[in-house]
Amino acid sequence: MSVEMNITTDHRQIRLWAERSGGRPVREPVGGTTVVVPRIEFKPDPRGRPQECSWEDSFESFDRAGLALLYQEREPDGSPSTFSKLVQRDPA
Repeated sequence: MSVEMNITTDHRQIRLWAERSGGRPVREPVGGTTVVVPRIEFKPDPRGRPQECSWEDSFESFDRAGLALLYQEREPDGSPSTFSKLVQRDPA
């Protein structure tokens, strides 16, 4: 089975994909700055670094930063995948 990658900015689609595998929105400060990066966490960070936030807060940061989510729906063996990466939206 081939691996299919998808890209979206649709909040509903992102939330449904993440929640199917137990994902939750978190925000993580970058270095010592006030910049906060939204991301989806599937396994709790043992250091407790990221702060859990609401989907609304996460999507506000996501849109403000002009991001899109590149994600994989399924692994090559057909099992659900949690692979994702935040990327810049295509300006066109």
